[in-house]
Amino acid sequence: MREEETATLVCRVTDANPSINISWRWYKAHRPETILHNGPTYTIANITRGRSGSYSCTASNTVGTSEPATVNMNVQCNFFLSAKQKPFVL
Repeated sequence: MREEETATLVCRVTDANPSINISWRWYKAHRPETILHNGPTYTIANITRGRSGSYSCTASNTVGTSEPATVNMNVQCNFFLSAKQKPFVL
């Protein structure tokens, strides 16, 4: 994934009774895990390198909570070089 693209993460549950809630979390070494989004699809528009890390979704209902499904996202930066130098003359 490159910076400034849109990342879409989808968590699918094939069958659940009673109905479930899906939560997305982001794990970073220097941050505690926090719930980012509730719902099966989590979209990050104009993603930046700072958003690299592990993202996990869990499904939960009154019976319990699933094991997390985790994806590691590595966001690569875009480099723009501008060469506006005068020609070198001998």
